[in-house]
Amino acid sequence: LSKVHQGICLCSRSSLPTAEDLMKCWAHECQRVFQDRLVNKNDADWFFDNLKEVMETNFKKQWKQIVKIEPLVFCDFVDAKQPYYQEILDHQNLSDVLQTFLMDYNQTAKHGMELVLFLSAVQHVARVVRVLKTPLGNALLVGVGGSG
Repeated sequence: LSKVHQGICLCSRSSLPTAEDLMKCWAHECQRVFQDRLVNKNDADWFFDNLKEVMETNFKKQWKQIVKIEPLVFCDFVDAKQPYYQEILDHQNLSDVLQTFLMDYNQTAKHGMELVLFLSAVQHVARVVRVLKTPLGNALLVGVGGSG
């Protein structure tokens, strides 16, 4: 539970102007702390259904009333003018920013990386950045052999 609170504490007053924004951040952090550790789709779906039920029971709001754009993604590196942890409403913009970072890296690196940044990959980058920004944050990255 403390990891959920740590994630919420990454936010500032600017990033949570309304109670609904706080609810979205809470849901996002619950997904990152608990759902991301589940290993199969059935368990992840079960968790997501329970998360929606808990939101409805305790916050008296339905998921679709609160969350307008799915998947929920929070990060702090999309806009240099607003460098605080906030919900990303434009997933394409997030992908474009990461593509720019990748191009900058490829210009300075000896061996560039040829990556395709689809939405799932972009979400994983945001997750890894979140983990690394939290105190004592760590993650085990496991992938399918030969996929990159």
